[in-house]
Amino acid sequence: MTLKELAATALRGTARADVPPPPHTPLGEALARVQAETPEATLLARAALSGLHARAGAVMERAETPPPATLPPAGKPLPAPLWPLLRQLLNGPAFESALHDLSAREWTLSAAQVLQLYASHPTLAAGLWPLLDERGKAVLNAHPLHKAWEKAEAQAQWEARLDALREAREADAGAGAAQTLELWKETDADGRRDLLDMLKQDILPEDLPLLQHAEKDRSAEVRRRARMLQGHLPGPLQDELLALLPQAVQVQQNKISFKPFDLPEALGKVKTGAYDDSDLHRLLGALPFELIRKTLGVQGPALATAAQKKNWALGQSIHQLAREYTRRLVAKRDLIRIPLNSCTVGKAPPVHPYRGIRIFSYSHPLGLNLKLPDSIGIRIRQPQAGEVPATTTPEQVVEWLKSIQEKGQRDPATLDLLAQSLDPATEIAMPEPLPLVLPRPQGSHHPPAAWQENQQHLHAERQAEAEAAWRSLTGILRLRREWARILEEMT
Repeated sequence: MTLKELAATALRGTARADVPPPPHTPLGEALARVQAETPEATLLARAALSGLHARAGAVMERAETPPPATLPPAGKPLPAPLWPLLRQLLNGPAFESALHDLSAREWTLSAAQVLQLYASHPTLAAGLWPLLDERGKAVLNAHPLHKAWEKAEAQAQWEARLDALREAREADAGAGAAQTLELWKETDADGRRDLLDMLKQDILPEDLPLLQHAEKDRSAEVRRRARMLQGHLPGPLQDELLALLPQAVQVQQNKISFKPFDLPEALGKVKTGAYDDSDLHRLLGALPFELIRKTLGVQGPALATAAQKKNWALGQSIHQLAREYTRRLVAKRDLIRIPLNSCTVGKAPPVHPYRGIRIFSYSHPLGLNLKLPDSIGIRIRQPQAGEVPATTTPEQVVEWLKSIQEKGQRDPATLDLLAQSLDPATEIAMPEPLPLVLPRPQGSHHPPAAWQENQQHLHAERQAEAEAAWRSLTGILRLRREWARILEEMT
């Protein structure tokens, strides 16, 4: 009985084929002693024994990498009292600050500690790998964590290169455009898409040679985007598209309709049957959104709503155009994050050092108020030397908790911002329940008693939401106080 015979029997099934009898060999005698309650179990057990017999005595294959040499002991391991706190801080906004404290004191983590943190948050690879001691790095050299860190490091270097390119383009348009073209020729498809995204945000007349070069790219998507970006530059193509726009998008008495038109040859041929590519996609994508608004005399939401009725993908495309337009508008005015929307019109907003938190409204020193969609990501500049980071006062926290009591729906982003900017020693009292004020019912067909009961239930839910936000905030502050106390004892 060979492994092939056992495999053939397993494929046919023991209901249609008997288990092969053991051969008259020492192995067969051992197999004959393997008996189970069912034929299936007997077959599997004998196959396992046959497999072990086949591998017995085989020479081990040469290892791809030699075993590591004797590893040095950890130089400055993380003090034991801080490890439990670090794990508790893992899911909170103060974790990044805690990692900074470890790096500043040159404390290291073991492989086991890093793996525990990485298992909960694989996105932390870039921050965790540099904290490993030499032993941990040798142990995890072939672990996916190392590859994830290398990928994150390469992405960070690429983004730094793009940032330097943006600065070069701002300093000298001609030289910056030439550097962009050189980088285009040496980068891969993903890099070329990133460069097109950068050009779409801040395109220069000097970029026209690059766009013409991109028309010969192997990627059809790159060729399409390069042709459309040429319409973002002042010139004959943009003039032709602006003249065509009122014919394709007609606005009469606040009613928007879309009419057939002939797409210029410069924008290429539309993909047949593509839901996300049409004449309108290319026409609207080939013009700066601010020119579309001025030419048609409409607001972005109205245009997007009308487009979505015609084609869902087209409506989403216009929403994206509006977001990009708002993002560029914010970037040009060098807006800075505002904690709790507390900055008044006419005053410069305070600088806040924290990253990764969405803020939903901005105020500009010139008095321009902008309401932005939640999904817009803004590049926040870091505080310069000598600037004092903005802090949050207990009064602002009380106002925030009161707004939850009145409106519900606490915002995790604001909670994170408060937890970072508050002094850890701050004591915040649990919000007292607000008196229930019944609003005047509007168009309610429910009986008065049912409506009143619903309002009371809603009032209780909002109070519970405020108390949950308070517990989360005070819990993070408690951890920050304990962390700071241990750090002080260590110095």
